Amino acid sequence: EVANYLGMRFEVPEATEILKACEARLAGHAQAMFQVGLAYERAYRADDAFRCFRACGKGHPGALIKTVAWLERRGFVDEAWHDLGDASFPEALLWRGRLLQRRKLPDESERVLLALSEQNDAALNVRVDARYELAEHYDRRDDPAEAIRWAKLAKQLQRPQWATHLNRARAMAPIEANFVSTVTRDHFARWDAELQNGQETEPPIALLTGPPRSGTSMMARMLGMHDDLPVADEIEAYPTYLQPIMLKGKSGTSAAEVLDSLKASHVNNCRKLYRRWMSNALGK
Repeated sequence: EVANYLGMRFEVPEATEILKACEARLAGHAQAMFQVGLAYERAYRADDAFRCFRACGKGHPGALIKTVAWLERRGFVDEAWHDLGDASFPEALLWRGRLLQRRKLPDESERVLLALSEQNDAALNVRVDARYELAEHYDRRDDPAEAIRWAKLAKQLQRPQWATHLNRARAMAPIEANFVSTVTRDHFARWDAELQNGQETEPPIALLTGPPRSGTSMMARMLGMHDDLPVADEIEAYPTYLQPIMLKGKSGTSAAEVLDSLKASHVNNCRKLYRRWMSNALGK
């Protein structure tokens, strides 16, 4: 738990030291090693996480999937196929379909994914992913009509989740509108002046944020195409920092007034946390 906390605060060396001690003491305990692997992942130690997941053995479904995914992402398709073996639980079948595509066996992949997409005892996200994989499969076969059909079938499975997302969006829309209408350029200039403490980074780091499904990922990819703009992985900055602040303005207080009430020390702590995350994500 301490290592998880440190990992979430991007204090990687400290988290790694604790996890290596845990790893040495817990060897042979599959479930415990799996938890150590997950903690390594949160601390941006993918190779260490892989070592722990593989040490869990093929009898641990979660660790097996993590191991296969790590190998496949790094291009070790044959090794991933060997590790997957004859595992037949739904997540393993999904990876079997993916690996068959990578092994240039599209017909076999199609059979596996078609069966999995209709397997009612499989988790919803597995069936959805199987249908999206089929959409990509038919797209590679230059069959756009069938590709679109399977993409639509995947969306239909997700329909029960839409109401939750829609209600959340409806609740946040007026709060975000209040934020946009009350925060001005002068606020940002004043807040920035208050926070200057001689510790600005070189080159500067910028935070791009916004509500889910608002286009931030697409914007990040577009900016990342520029040679002088390295873009790191995503961090949950909006729900962690901004949304709670904006929600405080529900009782008639404007978002600008809520932000004005924040202490500079609180904002600086958020800045330091974000910079530590950027340093780890960019490998600097």
